Amino acid sequence: MMHRLLNLSLRGGGMVGKFLLIFILARLLPPAELGIYGLLTATVGYALYFVGLDFYTYSSREMLHADKYMWPAMLRDQAVLFVSSYVVVLPSLVFLFWADFLPVKYALVFYVLLVVEHLSQELYRLLVTIGKPMAAGVSLFIRSGAWCYVLVVVYLSGYSEINLHAVMWMWVIADVIVVIFGAWLLRKLPWDELKSSVDWVWIRKGLKVAGLLLIGTIALRGILTIDRYFVETYAGLDVLGVYTLYMGICFSLIGFVDAAVFSFRYPILVSLYKSGQYGAFKVAERDFARQTLIAVIALAIVTTLLAVPVLEWVGKPIYLQHIQILFILLAASIFFIIGHVPHYVLYAMGRDRSIVRAHVSGLGLFVALSFLLASTYGMSGIAISLCGTFAYLGLLKQWHVSSLRKASITHGMDK
Repeated sequence: MMHRLLNLSLRGGGMVGKFLLIFILARLLPPAELGIYGLLTATVGYALYFVGLDFYTYSSREMLHADKYMWPAMLRDQAVLFVSSYVVVLPSLVFLFWADFLPVKYALVFYVLLVVEHLSQELYRLLVTIGKPMAAGVSLFIRSGAWCYVLVVVYLSGYSEINLHAVMWMWVIADVIVVIFGAWLLRKLPWDELKSSVDWVWIRKGLKVAGLLLIGTIALRGILTIDRYFVETYAGLDVLGVYTLYMGICFSLIGFVDAAVFSFRYPILVSLYKSGQYGAFKVAERDFARQTLIAVIALAIVTTLLAVPVLEWVGKPIYLQHIQILFILLAASIFFIIGHVPHYVLYAMGRDRSIVRAHVSGLGLFVALSFLLASTYGMSGIAISLCGTFAYLGLLKQWHVSSLRKASITHGMDK
C-alpha cells in the first residue's frame, strides 16, 4: 500500500511540475518562444508513436508470459526494431525544418530529445513489466517533473534569463539520467543467455498486433499536434504562444483525472467484462461516469476561478486579450475527458476497431473544420474545431456502446 501511494505521489508530482513550468515559461519567455515550445513538445510527443510504434503493447505481454532467460533476446529484438524505425523516421522529420515549420536552430535539441525521450519512455514501460514499479515511478518523475522543478527553483531564486534552448536541454539531461538509471537496473538480466539470432517473425507478429491500435492512437494524437501547426499558419507564433499556455492549462486536467479516476476504474471494467459479470459491469460503468463527471466539474470550476488571477500574474496582456479561447478549450477538454468513459467501455468490450474508426473519422473532421474556420476566425476557429471534434468523438463512442448493448439484449447476454 505504501509503495502504491509513493508511486501515485511521484506521478502526481511530475504532473504538477509540468503544470507549474508552463506558467513560468509564459512569464519569462516571449509569447512567440512559448509558441515554439508548444510546437516542439507536441511534435516530439507525436513522433514518439512513429519511432516506438506502440510495440510495448505486444512485447510487455510477451515478456510477462516468457521465462526470464528469454528477456534479453526480446529486448535485443525490440532494439533492432527501434533502430530500424529511427533510420526511417528521423530523416523524414528533416522536412519540418526544411519547410520552416520548426526553426532550424532547434534541430539538434529536437533530434537528441526525441531519441532520449523515446529510450526513457521505453525503459519506464520495461521497468513496470519486469516488476520494478518503484524504479519505474522514480524514472517517470525524473523525466516528467524533476527537471521542471529545477527550472521553477531557478526562477524563484531570482534568475530570469531562462531561454528556450536551456529549457529543452534541461529536459534532455533528465532523460539521459533516466536512460543511465534504467540501463544500470537492467545489468542483472541474464545477458549471457543471449545467443539466438534476431527473431524477425516475432517482430512482424508484434507489429501486426500493435498496428491496429497504433493507427487509432496516431489519429487521435494527430489532432492534438496538427492544431498547433494550424494556429501557427493562420494566426502566427505570438498567438500560438497563447494557445500553448491555454492548452497547457486545460489539457493538464486530463492528467489529473487519469491519475485520480481512469487508472483505477478502467481495469475494473476490463476484468468484469472478461469474466462475464455484465450486471456488475454496468454498475461499474455508471460509477466510472459519475466519478469522471464529478472530477471534471470540480477541476473546471477551479480553472475558471483561477484563470484571470493567474494570467494577470503572468504579466503579458496578450494572454488576457484572448481569454475567451481559454474557455472554448476548457469545453474541448471536458468533452475529451467525458468521452473517455465510452472509450474505456469499448476497450473493455474488445471493440478496438470501433475506437480506431472513430479516431480516424475524428481526425478527418478536425482537419476539415479547421480548414473551414481557421482562415476566417483564426485561433478561435481552431479551438471551436477542437471542441466540436471531441464532442463528436464522445457521442460517436457512446452510440457504439448503446448499439452494442442493444445487440447484447437481443441475444440475451445483458444480464
